Amino acid sequence: MRLPVIERTLAKAIGVMGSDIAADQRIVDVIRSYAPGFIFTTSLSPVPVKAKRIGDALLAEYGVHVQPINYPTAQHGTERLRFTQGAAHTREMMRELTGPLVEIWNRLDMHLAA
Repeated sequence: MRLPVIERTLAKAIGVMGSDIAADQRIVDVIRSYAPGFIFTTSLSPVPVKAKRIGDALLAEYGVHVQPINYPTAQHGTERLRFTQGAAHTREMMRELTGPLVEIWNRLDMHLAA
């Protein structure tokens, strides 16, 4: 007999960690009872938190949206920000992003990878 369980991840949809399941109430109760560490671990690791803080600061302070790439899309410790250049972005706009990005990066005591 197959048990219908639908599992969804939030990582690709909204760029955060987490997931949920949809199933018969008894199945959900069993998972909740026997896997509490899986169900109730909700804190983000420090690297995604900093990536999110950088993205939030860029948006709030400079009006620039940057999508963080967090686990499980990126391996733990390799979380990053996704910058997507579009046809409407000019070289000047890209240069204008550099100053705010460096300022926020330094404010959060982040180190450059290369």
